[in-house]
Amino acid sequence: MNQKIIQDFIGLIKYALGNKHIKFEEVKWEKIFQLAFSHHVEVIIYEATASMSEEEIPKGLTKKKIEEILYPFILKDANQISGVESLIKEFDEQNLSVVMLKGWVMKELYPRTDYRYSADTDIFIHVEDEKAIHNIIMSHEFSCNGIGEKKDTVYFKQFNTIEIHKNLFMYEESWNSVFNDPDSHMCIWKRLEKLDGYSNIYVMDADLFYVYHLAHMVKHLINGGGGIGVKAILDLWVYRTANSEKMDFKRINFDLDILGLTEFADTAWKLAISWFANDNIVYPNNTIKQFGDFIVSCGAYGHSENYVMNSEALYNAKRPNRVGYIVRRAFPSKKSMEKRFPVIKEHPVSLPFYWIKRLWRDGFRRKKEVIGEVDSAWNVNYEKVERLHRLYREWGVPRVE
Repeated sequence: MNQKIIQDFIGLIKYALGNKHIKFEEVKWEKIFQLAFSHHVEVIIYEATASMSEEEIPKGLTKKKIEEILYPFILKDANQISGVESLIKEFDEQNLSVVMLKGWVMKELYPRTDYRYSADTDIFIHVEDEKAIHNIIMSHEFSCNGIGEKKDTVYFKQFNTIEIHKNLFMYEESWNSVFNDPDSHMCIWKRLEKLDGYSNIYVMDADLFYVYHLAHMVKHLINGGGGIGVKAILDLWVYRTANSEKMDFKRINFDLDILGLTEFADTAWKLAISWFANDNIVYPNNTIKQFGDFIVSCGAYGHSENYVMNSEALYNAKRPNRVGYIVRRAFPSKKSMEKRFPVIKEHPVSLPFYWIKRLWRDGFRRKKEVIGEVDSAWNVNYEKVERLHRLYREWGVPRVE
């Protein structure tokens, strides 16, 4: 990845967030906007250009044009907030306790909430409240992909996607047990703060939110689609700098150690410092630089080649086989399928049915991604796999069951 482009891309993010000391010369704007859209930080990048002088604004743009581009994002964000607030108000009135996750918490820490607009809103619930919460959401004219999934139920409406979580993770069972176990000191229901203005709407305490954010980053690296984007590191920086005075790093480090995330947390924070602490990017070593290059190359949710490489690098000691990979992806092991469809554990004979259900659902909903993954598995450069395996070890990315 061209380091000048990365320098300008990260510099523009810092510029939008208030660092007006940064100077830009000979910016490759086409590449910058490609990165902005692939990492879902286009609002931030456009806001950075809007703050520039007329001479510095990219050719073909004016302040008026930028306002026109940004207006739909502002409108979408406002509608999303309004829709979610109407839901959680009703949850609160019905004495249904829920925990707001990820983007909803981060929004308030940015200069404007639309800087951190999200494709969806994630909410954690008690399992026993699932039906009552489902009925409330459906009464607000959402459509639903089917209640009862192991990890979450997804609801759709214009401008709004709601994910209702019963578990924080799909495949990382050891982490689910830590966050869900009432006897665990990390049980999410023990580590909460009330959201201002509500009696039953919560957010995680600052320490647990920070730990969960790091765990969620690793989840995306190992199981969520082949990478994480710049926004994950930006969130890490924004959250920690906003909450540093009330964060207890002795407790945080203890919890990170339980999850096996100590080394990865150190890598991620060093990258955040490298990118956002100063006017220019300064990496402490080549390992952190390689991690930064990898993240910039991923886009917001990774891509199919990285997904294939990550899967092989983390989970297969033997040299990967193209056909074997495709078969494993199409027909996962019984153990893996039980994590997504717990009913299989009680009724093993249902495994073929759920294979078909998974193939049909993913083939219908993720057709492009599935085709891309098969193509990548067939054409992947396995020398890159071996290199990525080494880098994952250097970055402290754990294997999680």
